[in-house]
Amino acid sequence: MSSTALTLVVVPVMLTYIDSFSHFTRRFLPVAPDDEEAKHAPAE
Repeated sequence: MSSTALTLVVVPVMLTYIDSFSHFTRRFLPVAPDDEEAKHAPAE
């Protein structure tokens, strides 16, 4: 039972926190020149 609860509840919550933290830290990090070019380039 505990492994099922861990899989269905704890793991998705932790992944959500990690994803939110990565978006939060991305605001403070400088953008690489390659990222700027990719943002303005048309999709192929």
